[in-house]
Amino acid sequence: MAASAARGRTRPGCPPSPPWAAPAPRAIRPPHRPPDAPLERDARLDLGRIVAALAVVYLHDSVVYLHLYGRLDPLPWHLANAVQMTSHFAVPMFLMISGALLLGRPTGEVGPYLRRRLGTVLKPYAFGATLHFLYDGWQGAWPASAHALAAKVLSGNAAYHLYFLWVLAGIYLLTPLLAGAARLPCRTLVTVTALLFAVAMAERHLNAFGLSLGYLSLGAGLSYLPYFLAGYALATHGPPPLRACLALFALGAAAGTALTWAGFASGRFDQSTVSDPLSVVTVPMSLAAFGALLHLRIESPRARRAITALAGLTLGIYVLHLVVARELATALSRLAEIPPLWLILLLPPATFATAALLTALLRRIPGVRGFV
Repeated sequence: MAASAARGRTRPGCPPSPPWAAPAPRAIRPPHRPPDAPLERDARLDLGRIVAALAVVYLHDSVVYLHLYGRLDPLPWHLANAVQMTSHFAVPMFLMISGALLLGRPTGEVGPYLRRRLGTVLKPYAFGATLHFLYDGWQGAWPASAHALAAKVLSGNAAYHLYFLWVLAGIYLLTPLLAGAARLPCRTLVTVTALLFAVAMAERHLNAFGLSLGYLSLGAGLSYLPYFLAGYALATHGPPPLRACLALFALGAAAGTALTWAGFASGRFDQSTVSDPLSVVTVPMSLAAFGALLHLRIESPRARRAITALAGLTLGIYVLHLVVARELATALSRLAEIPPLWLILLLPPATFATAALLTALLRRIPGVRGFV
């Protein structure tokens, strides 16, 4: 009876078994373990890392074709557009996975906790910044001055995709202060997260018109904080039904694809309305993608081991993929004239596989493992 009663206890403010919620995921990390113990693996979240990393590669490899509207055949352009819009959940997915893993986790002493967490993103950022500095220089695009280089690196813009690591570092700095969010009743947590989304989305859209929310502004980095909270809320209290998640994702992807087509056709494409991580299209689509991920059940030990192994390479793939994609595209163009349709479909998986192989090789070098 005691066990039954324990199973029946829920967080305050939530019904015992919400009719809209799927079974909550297995506890990511038992609360009695010390703060510096390794995170327990959750195959669903590991798979989410892999899918998000592949989506990032598709996102960046296909973006060049969008700006060839009118000069590219309709079929490859529409394919690139669909790939783009379907892949915009990638960075939000990484943020929600981080929230699901870390927000309810005891931090212990703040100093050692921040050193550990910041090291996991600032070391790869430093590696990526150095890589792009050398690669751009090799291409003849050295920074105009040391001041310009320092400004790029210290603003998180050493390369445009590395800004995500800078944002994540800022959120990690706040994680000890956000511990109270893990103790909020679920309705309160959902309300707070929804309000932060509303402020961040309003700010992003107003910025497109040169306006600001003033004192209500979250700033460029903190505007992604709602995804961190949403990841914890969905993982802890359960996602909506799978059909609802899939329908919302499909609706968002279709709406984004149609709006992008209309924007380019009219010459008034607005990224903040469609493809920005905080656009009215991307936010619900990203939440739906993470909710669908939580419905997965991966029981095979062999599959779990393979997923865990590949997930461990995803940060390196993220850091390396732009350079890898450019070099692969250059090499392929020298070998043969490949139709854009096939490049849109096949270059991203080739980039992902090559970056994964390079990451695995780099991690074998003493002292490099923590940087990729």
